[in-house]
Amino acid sequence: MSDLGTLVTQVRMNLQATNSLGEDLLYNTEYIKLFISEAYKHYSMRMLNEGEGYFETSVNLAITAGVAEIDISGLLPKFKSVSVLYKRRTMDLYPLKRNEKRYQPIYNNGVGAFDAYLPDYNLRNLNIVLLPTPVVNEPAGPNSGLKLDYNYIPIFPGADEGNEFEFDPVFPIIFEPMIVLYATIAILETKDAMGGVSDIQSFRSRLEIWEQHFSESMARSDSAENVPYQGLSYSFYY
Repeated sequence: MSDLGTLVTQVRMNLQATNSLGEDLLYNTEYIKLFISEAYKHYSMRMLNEGEGYFETSVNLAITAGVAEIDISGLLPKFKSVSVLYKRRTMDLYPLKRNEKRYQPIYNNGVGAFDAYLPDYNLRNLNIVLLPTPVVNEPAGPNSGLKLDYNYIPIFPGADEGNEFEFDPVFPIIFEPMIVLYATIAILETKDAMGGVSDIQSFRSRLEIWEQHFSESMARSDSAENVPYQGLSYSFYY
């Protein structure tokens, strides 16, 4: 994807404005960067909410005996949500089940240590809570501890960001025009609200076409849950 300065230039070309001393205040570089950032946030969050693997990374976590909560507030990139939490074992990865408090758990697989310790987990603020509490230390390694696949929050540019700012490479370059069109429309709408006159509809029509392509490509693929509950479910009363 192009850097921030290139997107600013593309937006300004749409606005038919120049970066001169007497330019319209709404067309200055800092203002354009704010709306580009807003557009990037909008589409990035939509990609995250679809849960299709965008903005996802992995990290190994250690297990500490007697400590149920693992602090993940310091993860970089910044943590947003759990994709999958695995328990590392000698020969494989075991996906752990999130305890959604709809059932009374039976900790058949959580009372041991190392390969035998297969707990449930939950989230509390920016902490992973293991259920039950581990009884043995496990270092973060290829055959012990946890592997966390998580969705992260990408870095967004500010108004004073340098033109060389690089967007997250995960964002599909094919949808770069959506960022430019979104920012263009937002600026023109602001100008109209302040008594200006502009041709917004042509940009809206172009963005609608891109929105359709974007929605189709981000469509969630439904699949069966492959991590069974272990416990007594209280979700059903028959």
